[in-house]
Amino acid sequence: MEIGRRARGSHQQVRTTSPLDLASLHCFVLATEMPSLSVVAVELGQTQSSISKRIASLEQQLGGRLFERTGRGVVLTGLGAEVLPIARKLLADAASLAEYGKSRGQVPTGTVRIGLSSSFHFLVSDLFVEVSRRYSEVRLFMSEGFAPALEQELSHGRLDLATVTTFAPQDKSRDWDCVGIADTYLAGPATFGADSSDIDFIVLRSLPLALPPRSDPFRQKLETSARDLGIELQVAVEVNSTRMLLDLVSRTGIHTLLARHSVDAQLKANEISMRRLVNPVVQRHVTLRYATSQPNTLAVRVVGTLLREKLKSVLKQCY
Repeated sequence: MEIGRRARGSHQQVRTTSPLDLASLHCFVLATEMPSLSVVAVELGQTQSSISKRIASLEQQLGGRLFERTGRGVVLTGLGAEVLPIARKLLADAASLAEYGKSRGQVPTGTVRIGLSSSFHFLVSDLFVEVSRRYSEVRLFMSEGFAPALEQELSHGRLDLATVTTFAPQDKSRDWDCVGIADTYLAGPATFGADSSDIDFIVLRSLPLALPPRSDPFRQKLETSARDLGIELQVAVEVNSTRMLLDLVSRTGIHTLLARHSVDAQLKANEISMRRLVNPVVQRHVTLRYATSQPNTLAVRVVGTLLREKLKSVLKQCY
C-alpha cells in the first residue's frame, strides 16, 4: 500500500505542457509581417488587447519573450527568430491537413500552389480557365521562374507542384514525372534563317547571344557543349526571363537559345525565326514534380493531372 501511495504521489508531480494554440501562432506570425498589432487586430477582426494576450500566452508557453523594443521599434528576439520558421511550418501543415481531410469527401478544395517554368508561361490563362470550370472550390497560386528557383520553392514546401526542366535522363529514384523531351532552337529576328534547316552548334561562336545567367542549368549545359567544341559563346547580355529574351530578339536582332514550345505563338506570327540546334543536339527533359514535405491533397492531384495533360499536348504539337 505504501508503494502504491508513493506511485500515486509521484504521478501527481508530473507536469504536462498544454498544446500550442494555432490561433496564437497565427497572431505571432502576422505580427512579424505587419507594421503593428493594431493592423493585425483589424486583419483578424479582433481587438488589439486580445492579440497582445495571445502573444503573451504563447511567450509563457515557450518560456521567453518573442519581441523586444529597440530604438528602431519592435523586433524579434533570438527566441522569436528561432520560433518563426517553425510556427510557419506548423500553420502550413495544419492547413494542409484540413484540406486533406476535406478532400477525403472527394470534392477538390483549397489552394494549389503551382510553379511554371519560364518557357511555359503561356499556360497560365488556359490552366486558370480550365480549373475554374471544372473545380469551383479550388484556388490557384501561380508563379513563374527558372529551374533552380522552382526547385528551391518545392524543397521548402512553398509550392505544391512545378514544371522543371533538367538536362539529365530521368532519375527513377526521385519523384520526377518526365512529361516529354524538348529540343533547343536558335531564335533570331524574323529575317534570320528563312529556311527551316538545322544549324550547327559551332555557328554560335560568331553570334551575339542573350542567355540566362551562369547559375542556370541550361546556361551551364550550353557552356559545357561549347567547351567540348573548343569555342566560346559570345554572351552580350544575361536575362532571367523568357519573355525578356523574346523582346530582345524581336526588337534588337540579337539571338538566343530556347525550346520551340516557349515561342510557338511568336513563330507562327512571323515575329521571330528559329532553327534547330544540332551537333550536338541539346535536349531538355520536361518534368512535373511535387513537394514531398506535405501530403498531396485531392486538389493538388487533380490540378497536377490537368497540368500534365496540357504539357503533353504542347510538347506533342511542337516536336
